[in-house]
Amino acid sequence: MKSKFLLFFIIVLLTTSCSSIKSPVNRRDVDTSSKADVILKPVPASKRGLPKPPYPKVAFASKMEGFTAINLFINKKGSVERAVVTETSGFPILDEAVSAWAINEWHFIPCSRKQEPVECWYSVKYSWKTGN
Repeated sequence: MKSKFLLFFIIVLLTTSCSSIKSPVNRRDVDTSSKADVILKPVPASKRGLPKPPYPKVAFASKMEGFTAINLFINKKGSVERAVVTETSGFPILDEAVSAWAINEWHFIPCSRKQEPVECWYSVKYSWKTGN
């Protein structure tokens, strides 16, 4: 059950371009209209990607599942300052859990412009599955 959930979470991360730490600069992530080195997407600071939030016990016991889409405001240090739910899972307990976890536990190599860190917004869609 855990391996299925972990595999699904990794797939979600890959589809949001969130787990590629070896090559954070892809052609589509770089502003080629000028000579400025601009990385438009932050990259998870850990080679393992983003740590998953714990499933709220009440939600797990009630078999609450769904997707939560959030926009993250990443500061110049790579910390998440704000998490705004843009698509609810239908369960506030799940939406709040991933938002709080993102702010407290997720860290990124920040976006940059001319090799200087800049603040940016980043979207993540998180999947909640009980595996049953």
